[in-house]
Amino acid sequence: MGVLPKRRRAGIGERLLRKLLEDARSTGVRRVTLEVLEQNEPARLLYERLGFAVTRTLDVWRLPAPPPGPAGPVAGEEDVDEALAPIAARRRAAEPWQRATATISRQREVDGPDGRTRAVALQGGAAVYHVTDGRVAVLQLAAPSVETAAALLDAALAGSAGGVLLNLPGDDPPRPAPERIGGEVAARQLEMALPL
Repeated sequence: MGVLPKRRRAGIGERLLRKLLEDARSTGVRRVTLEVLEQNEPARLLYERLGFAVTRTLDVWRLPAPPPGPAGPVAGEEDVDEALAPIAARRRAAEPWQRATATISRQREVDGPDGRTRAVALQGGAAVYHVTDGRVAVLQLAAPSVETAAALLDAALAGSAGGVLLNLPGDDPPRPAPERIGGEVAARQLEMALPL
């Protein structure tokens, strides 16, 4: 949801969101979640005024292309469905919508049989990622250690021009891995929720 810059500060966003929440309640929706960039103070304040509360922070990591040659253990290619199982087994909380298994399934349908969604696995961990124009978007990642998570990121990024790790929760166990491979936080989002 967004409002054109020249029309902001006129209550349009609030009216739109109130109507959306009213419609959601009338259809039986019990909880609404959203994400907002941390620095978008006007939007965040609107959501708070309407009763939304921050549930967690999500970091978008910019990941560099890895140097050539293995720096440690090398992850191998894996079937995407096979990779999703160990990730789900290690998951402590629901994935943000961009990383959700349903989102990945839909992306695979859109891509067709020669899709760009791929996976790598190593030592009980796995990463699922999507490749577009030589850039990688890591969608899901789970590993028994930070070292394994870093190796999975390196494998997913191999031969690419770099990429992103989307909306990694701040308390996710692989959290130190992107920094270990030279990544940096490009954006921080706040996940917010409102019980209806």
